[in-house]
Amino acid sequence: MKSLNISNPVPDNASFPNIIRQRLQALQRYSGEFFEILEEEVQRLEEAYKNALWAIKVKVDMASDIDPAVLDNILALEEINSLNITGIKHDCLSGLSLANIFLARAYQFTFMNPDALAELKEIFVSRLSASVPLFTSHQKMQTSQKTNGDKDIGKPNAKSDQIQASKGTFPRVSNLPIHTTSSAQRRRILISIQSDEDSHSALFHCISEYNVEIEDFTFSRFLHHVTFSVLALIESSDSRLFRDLIDAARQRGATITFDYLNPIPPIKDRETVDHLSLTNPELLMNATLLNTLGLRSKMLYDWTCLLQKYKITVLRMTRLSKSNLGCIDYQISVSSSIDLQSVRSEIYQLSRMHSTDIALQSHDVFRQHKRLVVFDMDSTLIQQEVIDEIAKFAGIKDQVATITHMAMNGEIDFTESLYCRVALLKGLPITVFEAVKNILVFTEGARELCRALKKAGIRLAVLSGGFVPLAEYVKRELNLDYAFANQLGVTADGLFLTGEVVGPIVHGERKAELLQVIAQAENISLNQVVAVGDGANDLWMLGKAGLGIAFNAKPKVQEVAPTCVNEKSLQIILYLLGYTDVEQRRLLED
Repeated sequence: MKSLNISNPVPDNASFPNIIRQRLQALQRYSGEFFEILEEEVQRLEEAYKNALWAIKVKVDMASDIDPAVLDNILALEEINSLNITGIKHDCLSGLSLANIFLARAYQFTFMNPDALAELKEIFVSRLSASVPLFTSHQKMQTSQKTNGDKDIGKPNAKSDQIQASKGTFPRVSNLPIHTTSSAQRRRILISIQSDEDSHSALFHCISEYNVEIEDFTFSRFLHHVTFSVLALIESSDSRLFRDLIDAARQRGATITFDYLNPIPPIKDRETVDHLSLTNPELLMNATLLNTLGLRSKMLYDWTCLLQKYKITVLRMTRLSKSNLGCIDYQISVSSSIDLQSVRSEIYQLSRMHSTDIALQSHDVFRQHKRLVVFDMDSTLIQQEVIDEIAKFAGIKDQVATITHMAMNGEIDFTESLYCRVALLKGLPITVFEAVKNILVFTEGARELCRALKKAGIRLAVLSGGFVPLAEYVKRELNLDYAFANQLGVTADGLFLTGEVVGPIVHGERKAELLQVIAQAENISLNQVVAVGDGANDLWMLGKAGLGIAFNAKPKVQEVAPTCVNEKSLQIILYLLGYTDVEQRRLLED
């Protein structure tokens, strides 16, 4: 076959248009010759296919001598049908759009018309089934034939390994157990149709006329562009389905493509594949990308590179924010062999680099079916640290704030820090709590988040290392269901603080215990619990909950927290639960 050489030398001073003109002229001259040669090869294939088909027909007609090996040859001819469909996908880069033309023309050839082969196969399998029990293995059948003096078909020799045709030879594929072979072999085909209108009804109409089993499908719309894909199992005798689909697409001005995937493996092979998949299962997860100012292309590029580095497969992308591209939810598949801690570490660094939150969580039925959300209070539901505000009235704000900062960063033990700070409050009148209530500022989005969650039927709680009077106030303001905090000691007359803590301390471990107690009381699985906090003493409950969120947390907390959010509004958390803007508005309606 001639090679196509269009890189003819051109003068150094030739203009670019003249170079293009010369190359296109060479391409036109050689492409005609190429397709003439290709047409000759097609005719040779047609003749060889007819000869092989005739040889099979002769064997099938010989009712007195049934050779099970003929079935292998039938399956090989079916493979030729499938290979012609496989070649269609390689046309996508040629720019000539030959796939549809090829299929429409190809049905005039015998090697693309399955009817005669399907009829022969049906007859042959029927006769073979009548002479050999379906439960008889191929090995037993060979033994039986050797006993009768026939040749050993289990060990093909030079003569039996191929069927002679008048031109060329037709190779025989490996012998298959009869009980695993039906009269029509099933193929897995991906059918995709793209159009400016809803053409999926036409696709369904066509496949409904054939013996087609739909394994999966996907539908997407972007503005007025629609893409619909179906993963289908077809019988080898359903090849005319493609012609009908092409005709339907042409009538609607749509583009249709076919992708021939691997054949359905035999039962034994499928069991092996299933076993391997169980030993190395995939983890389904959701990764939510958040930036209220909009996700930037450089950030999305770096995120994509991270996915490729760890061979993480993107199964679905959903835009949750409507006003701008501020939130994209990815459904991803992660190999269980991947070190998730390393992935989370890189995600944290990527988040800091682009000032964009990336929240990773398991993809399961509980994601949008949470039933309990527990909050820290200070710097989470409210913007202040209440003990610092109380300290203002005692004139010891700086001393208390320093201890608080060290405790929240995990530099000193929380219980120890609490005792130290409370001791500094000795002698303050209890009226200080009413004064602090008047200056408390709720975090942006706190009221909206709690209102939406309550409307969704979710129970709410505040677990605070602060103090009961203020936790109860926050509970009433936000319509929460539970409030737990530290109880301060008062003098006998009930007018002043003693500088002591009464009862158990609500430290980090205690918060995790309370979370579990509430979940048990409400008969709620921990997978259906969300915990939100900002301090080191919140890490226990963040780890206990199905979804633990560090909200505008200290850097050391974010490094180890399951999920981090660094936006101003608490309402952002609704995105992490999978709610779109539209769904959030519905939840906030009166």
